[in-house]
Amino acid sequence: MSQLEVKQQSLIIAFKQFSKAFFPMSFSDIVMALGDPMILMVLATLPNGPQHLAAYAIGKSIAVFFESPVISVLPAANALAVQANSRTALLKFVFLLGGILSAGLLLVGILLALLVKSQWFVEPHWQQTAWMLLALFAWPGLIALRRFWQGQIIRFGNTRTIAYGSLIRLLLMGITLWCMSLISQQGGIIAAMALLAGVVTELIYIRVKASKLHIPEQPKSALPTTCTHIALYYWPLAKGMISFWGARLCLPLLIAMVSLNDIAAWSVAWAWVIAVSNGVRMLQQLIIRYQGTDLAVYLTAFTLVIGFGFSTFLALFALTPIGDQLFEYYGLNDLELITSIRSVMIASIALPLLMAIQNRLQGLLMFESRTCRIGHAAFNANLILVLGALVATYNQWPAFAFALIVNLACCIEIGILLQKPHTKVIPYLSNEPR
Repeated sequence: MSQLEVKQQSLIIAFKQFSKAFFPMSFSDIVMALGDPMILMVLATLPNGPQHLAAYAIGKSIAVFFESPVISVLPAANALAVQANSRTALLKFVFLLGGILSAGLLLVGILLALLVKSQWFVEPHWQQTAWMLLALFAWPGLIALRRFWQGQIIRFGNTRTIAYGSLIRLLLMGITLWCMSLISQQGGIIAAMALLAGVVTELIYIRVKASKLHIPEQPKSALPTTCTHIALYYWPLAKGMISFWGARLCLPLLIAMVSLNDIAAWSVAWAWVIAVSNGVRMLQQLIIRYQGTDLAVYLTAFTLVIGFGFSTFLALFALTPIGDQLFEYYGLNDLELITSIRSVMIASIALPLLMAIQNRLQGLLMFESRTCRIGHAAFNANLILVLGALVATYNQWPAFAFALIVNLACCIEIGILLQKPHTKVIPYLSNEPR
């Protein structure tokens, strides 16, 4: 067998192993993201549909902003699962952080409700947003716990468990949507109840599966083992997610200032863009799992294949008659609105590929315990995103311009992640990759 044939066979073996681990996790993220389009389909059929779509876009963005500090619990739990003291310290940290964020979301919901009552916000969609936030106040804490146990399952369990959990979540969400739509016309309450039903059911399922894991104890390594050390390790990751979702929160708020048509178009189009793009996020977990193995040399090639594949899939929605069928499911017949939705999707075609590269680099830095660079890159890129969105709002640019600005910010973040800045090494961590 020639050397070329040996390399080809090794590549095939690596891709098969990567695919076996990656696609159940990716399927989980896609299924989870499909909840938004499903909710939007129901809200679009209610009287004054654009108002409900606008309320959901704003309310979900606020809820996800409060969720953002706990999003990185999953990769942290994956990376720290090899040491019992680290797992225990991380769980204590997760309870504390999740509780604080849930209390904060509740306060925001109360404040918004008071402002609506005092007629500071007179538009109808703000009342729907307030009800949605009040119902969703426990959201950050529930997500934090779910991601903690998901991280352990990814490291030591069968990744198909993650996919099954997401299917259960989507099923309960759909059942709740249908039931709530029969008894209520309040879009904010319908959406909140569906989201909560799905995530609580999934959390219970994931917790039961995680309790059955056999976690082998690894030799002592340079990992955080106290809540203080966990906070030092975790803060750059949380900062990156806060800046990322803070910027994403600004987008619907700023787009809403342009026109109701633009925010309605953005809520529909962006839900599908994220549903597809989320499929590449679990590349980060794949990198953490395989970076120290003989298969690591094939991770970049796999990343590019996955990125191109998901971008092609998004292009099918944006450029082919499949998109027309999608609009029919929403019951949309406003030509101007449909044109705006399609333009946002076209402008976002490259986003899955960019996110794949981004997650590849983030996973590598997580493996090396260099979390500071991740936070630095995210903060700077999302600062550019917000500034660009402000310019777009000032000039009354259409919704697709905001999608192009997101792509630009993603490119900037990739550029920063590729650099080799001098960063401080946290005292308990080794300066060298593990």
